[in-house]
Amino acid sequence: MPPSAIHGLGFDKSWEIVEQSETAVTMRCELRGLGWPFGGRALQTLTLGVRSLELELEVGGYTRAGPAGLGWHPWFTRPPSADLELCIDAAEVLVLDADLIPTGQVRPVSPIEDLRSGPPVGERRLDHVYIRARSPAIVRWHPAVQWFDGDGFADLLRSTSLYRRLDSNVREPLLDAIAERIRTQMGDRASRRYLSVLRVGQRAG
Repeated sequence: MPPSAIHGLGFDKSWEIVEQSETAVTMRCELRGLGWPFGGRALQTLTLGVRSLELELEVGGYTRAGPAGLGWHPWFTRPPSADLELCIDAAEVLVLDADLIPTGQVRPVSPIEDLRSGPPVGERRLDHVYIRARSPAIVRWHPAVQWFDGDGFADLLRSTSLYRRLDSNVREPLLDAIAERIRTQMGDRASRRYLSVLRVGQRAG
C-alpha cells in the first residue's frame, strides 16, 4: 500500500509451529523478501486461559542493524442485534498526514474520537493512533446467550472461582446433581447470558 508498507512482512507469510500444547502454540516466521535486507525472524505465542487469550510477539536475529515494528491488526464482528462499545482512556491522538503517516505532532481528541466513557461505536469511522492511554482498551459486546448440556454447564461452573474454592468432596457431588437436574428436568439444555469484554493492553511485568 504505497508509499508505506503498512502491513509489514509477516501478515501473508507462512508461520512454522515450533512448540505447542493443549493451551498454547509458538510459531516462527522468517523475515525475508519484498526488498527486506535485514534478515531475522519473528516469534509469536498464543496462550488460552480459562477466560482469556494472551498474545506475545517478538522479533530478532537480524543479520544487520535495522528497523522493527510489532503489532496485530485485529477486527471484531459486530453483533447483529446490538452495537459494540469501545473504551480508550486517552485524551490525545497523533496527527496524520494524507497518507495516514504520523507527522510527529499531537492533538486533543475531537468529540467523536473521545472514547473515554466507553460509548457505542455507532457510525464512528476510527483510524487513529491514541497515545498516553491510562489503561488497556476495552471492547464490550452486549449480552449474548450460550447454551450448554448438563455436563458442559457443570464444567463451566467447575472453572469459576466460587466452585474452585470448594473441597472436591463437596464440589463434585454438587456439580453432578446440577448436571443431572439439567438432563432430566431441562431437556439437557441450559443457557448462560453474559456480557463479553475484551481488554487489550500490555501485560504487566
